[in-house]
Amino acid sequence: PAEAAGLNIIRLTAPTTGDARLPKVVGTASGFIYHVSITGTTGTKSPTVETLRPVMARLRRHTDLPIAIGFGVNTPKQAREIGALGDAVVVGSAIVNAVLDKLDADGKAMPGLVEHVLARVRELADGALRESRAVPRKLARAIGGRFRGETPSRCVGVREIERSRLTAPQRPGNIVLTVH
Repeated sequence: PAEAAGLNIIRLTAPTTGDARLPKVVGTASGFIYHVSITGTTGTKSPTVETLRPVMARLRRHTDLPIAIGFGVNTPKQAREIGALGDAVVVGSAIVNAVLDKLDADGKAMPGLVEHVLARVRELADGALRESRAVPRKLARAIGGRFRGETPSRCVGVREIERSRLTAPQRPGNIVLTVH
């Protein structure tokens, strides 16, 4: 039903996905594969190129879909190195931490929160794409968009964040960033 409605089935793989299960997982996916690069909690440790290289080779033997790598990517350097192995890099905790940096002791947004988060997203995106060019045309097509060769930070929805800013009613402590 999802594919009939135009939705892709994004399957997740992990370091613990065994050889017997891997073809079943990727064989029922569409759009792209999301590879969870570490075991454990995101933001607590980071993957290494050395551990990811054989995993990515194994995944590529089983699928032609683009592969996004996420979990544990916290710095522009990590995004660049990991992006060179995959087709996209997913960063979550580093952006959540950027939001937390700009909350006061009561959890309310401090001035400059949006600008701080945007700067962090730009830094990570530019790091990921500076050398690796990790957002290929096939990934953009797979998710229903198109890669226009824009600057790296534009490829990850920064324009949409800038345009929408805070999209929720302005109430103290209410932070909503919308990325399209």
